[in-house]
Amino acid sequence: MPARTVRSSNSTILMWIGAIIMLFGAFSGLYGLAPLTRGSIVAGLIFVLIGALIALVGVAIAMVGWRTSARVDGQGVSWSSGLGSRTSVPWQQIARVVVPGAADPGSAVALQLRDGRIVPVTPLRKMQSADESTGLSPWYLRAGAALQEAHQQWLSQPHRH
Repeated sequence: MPARTVRSSNSTILMWIGAIIMLFGAFSGLYGLAPLTRGSIVAGLIFVLIGALIALVGVAIAMVGWRTSARVDGQGVSWSSGLGSRTSVPWQQIARVVVPGAADPGSAVALQLRDGRIVPVTPLRKMQSADESTGLSPWYLRAGAALQEAHQQWLSQPHRH
């Protein structure tokens, strides 16, 4: 099974926002070159430093967005919620993947383990779509379906039961 990264719309938005902020920082830093060329060293350095600081904030935001994802591969499911450590659950421990509907309890796609525990995949949180009358967000439903499909694919391999 090829590795696949499943990302929420929120983490994708964070990655884009981080990239845009990095661009603002880069342009702010480049703007600082103009006063430097005219001999105003203090003003130029201030703009360069502010630009670098803005760019670093953009990098941090983009990294949080990048890390907030679930990864599905032949071994199982692993995920990170951005700043925390990575959590991993092998397929052998998973009895089924639960994708709670709008009216169902649970705030995220969950792994029901063979020992009875339920482990939420926290980056894949249940969200309403922009038009609340249409139900859950399509990205959430696609992410849940991708995890269920990967689990079914693993179960269909005869030597893995």
